[in-house]
Amino acid sequence: MSMKVTFLGAAGAVTGSKYLVELGARRVLIDCGLFQGLKRLRERNWQPLPFSPPSLDAVLLTHAHIDHSGYLPVLVRDGYRGPIYCTEATGRLLSLMLPDAARLQEEAAEYANRHKYSKHSPALPLYTEADARAALERLHPVALPSEIALFADVQASFSRAGHLLGAASIRLESRSERILFSGDLGRTHDPLMRSPTSPPAVDWVVIESTYGDRLHSPVDPESELVAPLARTLARGGVGRGVEGAQPKVGADDHPGGERHGKRRARRTSPEGVCAGCAQSDSLHRLPGRRYPRRRNARRGGEHQVLR
Repeated sequence: MSMKVTFLGAAGAVTGSKYLVELGARRVLIDCGLFQGLKRLRERNWQPLPFSPPSLDAVLLTHAHIDHSGYLPVLVRDGYRGPIYCTEATGRLLSLMLPDAARLQEEAAEYANRHKYSKHSPALPLYTEADARAALERLHPVALPSEIALFADVQASFSRAGHLLGAASIRLESRSERILFSGDLGRTHDPLMRSPTSPPAVDWVVIESTYGDRLHSPVDPESELVAPLARTLARGGVGRGVEGAQPKVGADDHPGGERHGKRRARRTSPEGVCAGCAQSDSLHRLPGRRYPRRRNARRGGEHQVLR
């Protein structure tokens, strides 16, 4: 049984991870993430998928970050009724993150309608908290590591990827072919997370390559954190430059046009604030949202395929 892989995200961009794997008559989706960042990317969340959600047989998640999981409520709302396999820790994180992402979108839409500044009437969230909770009902948690019989002739295995609690690399194996989706990979010898484990041999690897052209500096993370923590504590405030601590100004929304690579911050209304991992990015075309271009976006995508 040959495998066909279609990249529906994290190709030409570093967000919106979705990989459709076709194994004969079976269809499997690896990850189901939101597009985040630039407006032209966020608008892709509102475009219909190139396949019918009910046609899927299974969804497998590498980890809980919203750019890998945040589109699940839309998928289920639009008719997907199969299992969503993920590790136990990923399931616990999603039970917090997906409803929170939905609430942020609902609040932003309500704010836009109340102040009447959106060109959409009414402004709508991409999905609601009810949609998010419906998606959670389809979760099928598995142990890490583990191997499951996805279908009669297809196995799926989850191996530790580091990066985040519950993060896994996923291997699909049929009678004739094996493919590994690395997911986002953590460092070895991380002070908090377990190191990624080496997966078994495969024929194809779809591997994270966002930072594939550089090496991590051989520094001690604890030593590197001492100075910024000391400065923050000394002034009794929140550290500047902490991801998610301040609003971000994005080139595509700036009146001066595209100013890639520059990070700026200003006071904005609540819907312009990037909360943590930008969970509210999916709000359709509401102004006031400010995000910088990711430095690594020019590399053409988050993942590469190796054989």
